[in-house]
Amino acid sequence: MKTNIQAESEQGAGLHKEKPYEYLQFSIQAHRYSLDLTQKSLAKRVQISVGYLGLIEQGRVRPSRRLIEKIASVLEIKSEILLGPWTSSSCTKKDE
Repeated sequence: MKTNIQAESEQGAGLHKEKPYEYLQFSIQAHRYSLDLTQKSLAKRVQISVGYLGLIEQGRVRPSRRLIEKIASVLEIKSEILLGPWTSSSCTKKDE
């Protein structure tokens, strides 16, 4: 059974060419590694399947903004950090 977040994300699923989302796939993985989280543990905390997280990290699907925000929250950073230099907000820690 799919969660609301996963269903919303699949609406924008598919191959993409937009730079923020190309950056996103590497950013999620880098921040996940920095917290020593496995795909399984991050997926569980974000309430999506491991396979779906894998597709995001491979750049094969484009997650919804809501899912990006949820991933960022679990990774303890602002969602803008995951999208990189293509956002207008500053790249600071979530609590700063």
